[in-house]
Amino acid sequence: MKLPALLIATLLLSACATQPPDAVNQPNVVKQVRPSYPYYAWSHRIAGFVSFAFDVDAQGKVSEIRILQSEPRGLFEPYVIAAVSQWRYEKNKPVKDMKMTIRFTLRQETGPGSSTIIF
Repeated sequence: MKLPALLIATLLLSACATQPPDAVNQPNVVKQVRPSYPYYAWSHRIAGFVSFAFDVDAQGKVSEIRILQSEPRGLFEPYVIAAVSQWRYEKNKPVKDMKMTIRFTLRQETGPGSSTIIF
């Protein structure tokens, strides 16, 4: 009686520990360029984010960058597109619809802000 319950519990726990299939098939990053912080946003102390999706072709190049959401709209998107278009992934692992968010935050220092990439 205890053996079937133990077997079921073990199977349930092992199912929770597995990685999602998408994480296994995603290519590894070879080159990742951080976007520049726009001078206007820095000088006006504006922080924000850009959520986007993109495809990676068989050569490891990023293509079809699609902006999903951004705040404030129209300010950070060109900088994200310029940086992400330079990213490279390992070859022969094409993937569609990878999603990421890049947050632009300001530090207390006097220099330009930073961008944080969230996967």
